[in-house]
Amino acid sequence: MQRAAKCPVKSPIWLLAAAISSGNLSFASDQHTFSADNSSLEFSVQILGVLKKSGQFSDFNGRLERPLDSPTKASVSLSIRAGSAQMRSKKDTEMVKGEDFFAASQFPEVRFESEPFDAKLLLDPHVKHPISGYLSLRGRRLSEILNLKVLGCAELAELEKCSLQVAGKISRTRYGMQGHRAFVSDDVQLSLTIHGSAGTAGVNPQTDIQKSSNGKPP
Repeated sequence: MQRAAKCPVKSPIWLLAAAISSGNLSFASDQHTFSADNSSLEFSVQILGVLKKSGQFSDFNGRLERPLDSPTKASVSLSIRAGSAQMRSKKDTEMVKGEDFFAASQFPEVRFESEPFDAKLLLDPHVKHPISGYLSLRGRRLSEILNLKVLGCAELAELEKCSLQVAGKISRTRYGMQGHRAFVSDDVQLSLTIHGSAGTAGVNPQTDIQKSSNGKPP
């Protein structure tokens, strides 16, 4: 009677190596996920160089992340539904969603992905630190430099408690927004405020994370 061939026993080390080589193993990370439920994302332009018009997005999500296999680095990523842009008037809301600006029906998603930056910056509050990344908008993916400002972050091991702002300006014409150039500024100011679970103790709400009662940016 012929004996059945025995299958070789695979050691845990062999299985780990196979998982890594096949790409089926992803390293965990310490991260703080956020959305419009607990954070804010605002934009503004200048009209004729003197009047500021502001708006906000009501549907976005992202994460602040520190990979456990590279704990000295951190990054911020953000996904925005372009059609969630809102301004004070219905006319302005329709215009900003339209072809001259976000073209939300044709390009429904806006994305920002920062390059990895020194995680120690998260422990240096109330100082603006430039971070580089890529903004994907209206079918174009371009390099941008924004400012990271930490409002409160006790320790790197608890990113979910960290509060911070990522803000800066972009040139709308670089992304094909050519409309109304005679009176609407080329510069668009963007400001993402991420609220941590620990709150923002010690932060001046009038300057750092100010929001008016009607939900508009200052």
